Amino acid sequence: MVLVDKKFFEERNKKRNYLHFDKKRSPSFVYEYVINPSNIVKHSFYPFIFYNLVDNKIKRVAKYYNNKLKFHPLSKPPLIIHHHLYPFISYTLTNKANIEGYKYVLNSPKVRGISYASHLDSDIYAYYSRLLETPYEKFLVDNNLEDCSLAYRKVERVIDGKLVSKCNIHFSKDVFDIIRTKKDCIVLCYDVENFFDRFDHQILKKNWCDLLQNTQLPPDHYKVYKSLTRFASVDKEELYKELGLSLNSKTLHKRYEVLCSSKDFRDRIRGKRLINVNKSGKGIPQGSPISGLLSNVYMIEFDKEVNSYLAQLGGKYFRYSDDMIFIIDKEQEQQAISFIKCAIQKIKLNINNKKTQRVEFKDGFINHDINNRSFNNPDKLQYLGLLFDGKQVFLRETGQTRYRRKLRKAVRMRTAHYRRLKEKDNLNSPNMYMRTLHTRFTYIGQRNYVSYAFRASRIHESKNIKRQVKGHYNLFNDYLNKKK
Repeated sequence: MVLVDKKFFEERNKKRNYLHFDKKRSPSFVYEYVINPSNIVKHSFYPFIFYNLVDNKIKRVAKYYNNKLKFHPLSKPPLIIHHHLYPFISYTLTNKANIEGYKYVLNSPKVRGISYASHLDSDIYAYYSRLLETPYEKFLVDNNLEDCSLAYRKVERVIDGKLVSKCNIHFSKDVFDIIRTKKDCIVLCYDVENFFDRFDHQILKKNWCDLLQNTQLPPDHYKVYKSLTRFASVDKEELYKELGLSLNSKTLHKRYEVLCSSKDFRDRIRGKRLINVNKSGKGIPQGSPISGLLSNVYMIEFDKEVNSYLAQLGGKYFRYSDDMIFIIDKEQEQQAISFIKCAIQKIKLNINNKKTQRVEFKDGFINHDINNRSFNNPDKLQYLGLLFDGKQVFLRETGQTRYRRKLRKAVRMRTAHYRRLKEKDNLNSPNMYMRTLHTRFTYIGQRNYVSYAFRASRIHESKNIKRQVKGHYNLFNDYLNKKK
């Protein structure tokens, strides 16, 4: 059992600057409260606050494979006769956007429901997440799954004589290195549909009991389990509208200690029936400190069965949250697919066929039918934000597009703010404040997209990745000069 101390809650307090139905408590109070199981049994959990996180995905549709295709004169007919013509792309262009002279189309947005707990409730979930970590890690070691379940846990390994906490870049390199070694294989990429929303409560409860080696959950664990399965939530937009608060304000937590008083909560939130209770028998809130670990707990039997089965076939299995990747020999493909689909049905989850990908490698390179290209049958393996063709590693184009879009938005907002201050003659300095922009969008920052790209280039030993972000600083300055 992992015990936490007051420093654990002190660190948590520093990172949480949001308003909720309760106020922050001192780390000493929280520590004394959460480590006592009798307090948890009697504890009344506040509703989660729920909102939708929308990610608009943008794709370039005017570009396809090779934009350097040249037509030769008829004096050289063999070059035309033997040329393999690329297929046309048929699409309906909606929500058009012109970026850098290319045509882009906004895909259907990816919507994720995020729920965040009150301060004390969040501390309770964080503590019980720590309590479950030790038995879960023991389960992974006992079943040779330490390198299979990758998300929501700290994976430390010795690399080049140094202890390294592995991240997505290392996980993707492990997969690409296995493919390089096997040379001839099939790679299947599966995505689970509505992952957190589909968890069957009885399966989750059974796995939780198995980890604790009990036939039933202890009373305090059961109280936490019940608060996460039959959870209550309040829509953030409706809540802020009722309380007359701005959704866009970034200073509310500095002006108020709580969202509302206990009386207002009873009369205006509960009294006006803004609270929704999950009675479906499935699903847990995504966003609590324990949700990630519980997603791994839910998958323990699936991970165990599939990894053991593929090991017998000489294959490999990795899972990062709801993204699963299977590396198998072509001869066992159909056999493995049948087993995987059967195993996923046992835990009452569904595969999202729209996001399923199949990639065949032959002699270390992708064996791709150019006339049958689609998302499900791509010309490069896509895994954890990187692309791999059997030899080279690249950044995904969608990641670069998102970086440029955020850069432009940040520069527009910064320059507009600067102009407003200048018009009011309220400037402290004649120069625009640039540190935040440089830190977020250039090589000067330590934790941004560019630093991620350089780190990926170093770990994967890929010059291509460096080339993809080589002109980022010129792009930054060019757009800044246009807007000044």
